[in-house]
Amino acid sequence: MKRSIINLLITIFILFSLTLIAQQKEEIKITTSSEEALSFFLEGRHKYENIQYATAAALFDEAILTDPEFAMAYLYRSRSGGGYNVERKNLEKAVSLIDKVTEGEKHKILFYKAFAEGSDAEQKQHIDFLLKNFPEDKRTHFSAGIYYDFITDYPTALMHYIKATQIDENYAAAFNKIGYCFFDLEYYKAAEETFQKYINLNPDSPNPYDSYAELLLKTGRYEESIAQYKNAYKKDLLFTSALSGIGNNYLFMGDYKSAREYYQKHFRKTTLLDEKIEALKLEAISYIHENNIQNGLETFTQLRVLAEKENLITDAVEAQLSSAFLCIEFNKPEKAEENLNRAEELARMSELPDVVKENYVTQAKRYQCLYLIRNGNLNKAEDEIAKYGVLVNQRKNPLEIKSYFSLMGLLESVKENYEAALKYFEQADRDDPFNWYYMAKAYQKLGYLETATELIVKISNWNENNLSYAIVKLHLKQ
Repeated sequence: MKRSIINLLITIFILFSLTLIAQQKEEIKITTSSEEALSFFLEGRHKYENIQYATAAALFDEAILTDPEFAMAYLYRSRSGGGYNVERKNLEKAVSLIDKVTEGEKHKILFYKAFAEGSDAEQKQHIDFLLKNFPEDKRTHFSAGIYYDFITDYPTALMHYIKATQIDENYAAAFNKIGYCFFDLEYYKAAEETFQKYINLNPDSPNPYDSYAELLLKTGRYEESIAQYKNAYKKDLLFTSALSGIGNNYLFMGDYKSAREYYQKHFRKTTLLDEKIEALKLEAISYIHENNIQNGLETFTQLRVLAEKENLITDAVEAQLSSAFLCIEFNKPEKAEENLNRAEELARMSELPDVVKENYVTQAKRYQCLYLIRNGNLNKAEDEIAKYGVLVNQRKNPLEIKSYFSLMGLLESVKENYEAALKYFEQADRDDPFNWYYMAKAYQKLGYLETATELIVKISNWNENNLSYAIVKLHLKQ
């Protein structure tokens, strides 16, 4: 990221800070009838903010046992791992108690409810209320940062995380997020300095070493990264996600066997069901990196079976969509249709809230459009993408809107309208290597070989392990 952009961010932040000086300086109060429950909660919140979810979950459970009407304990427990059912059960309980808490707590609970449901407009409504009424509450700015992070507005997220550290210069969790914002903005030196500050603030917690390890992985310093992940795991043996971090290093070193051994170790060691799902997902993706599509599909099937057995319908739907994506990209049209239909059926027939069902149905529609493009049915694809565009604009979800532009960019690329394709891709998700890949192809066709090469190098060095990236890297090899 260019220095001028950083200076602009600092200027914006100073102006932002000045607008808050005249505001009230009240923090959000925590409502509970029990001092003991509050003590469990505060310790749990500290662990939660440092990503020690297993430990935090146990403390929030103790707080809830001590005070069964402790709304904020239910809220934080919903966000401390265990899978969608645990999240939903505790979030619903927190929502049921909002008439018994302060206005600040109420809007914070409703913000995270909207966040869980993917309702962007409602998230914005509640976070704006909190920022207006609690401008000097560091966790309000932390939550605002999470909102802007999620919609990939990293400069605004960074502004709020920095404000949180101005309120409390020792607020370690915000330094972690600042590091990741710099990371996402590709300003790696600033990210490294920030993660070092995070380690100094919280040397006995595993997550600072885990965050630093992720940056080292990103920049190709694999052996250093593995050492830091091992430091994280040594600090807390419940911090099992570090094992998959080690696996990711071996993956990008090309040692797929060792990578899968660590993913499997993570699967065995974790006490959290959602982490088991994540470890299995990483194992499935590792096969795609290795150009073993069949084993990848079989592992996603194992994931879906486990998810259905545990009644984790959201994970089952996502496994079906991942399988559909693979089948679309690697010319398995019948299997693609089967997986898309199964994903939509799972979502519609489930007991998920209607808003969550519609989120997954909308995702399925996106993949159906991709399927039509890949199969050369361009007229129908154009019609369905138009319908998809109307739908996502009505839903006002920024990430879905970006996915519409990605589909339009791909459609125009296939039609060999490369200048039009690039205009669409400029409005798509700029953090998705799938879009970079097709932008590179468009630039190449238009004769902008240097720009195309820069994008290909960026893809080659990206080192963030997800399915889209695995597919794109495989396309590059073919």
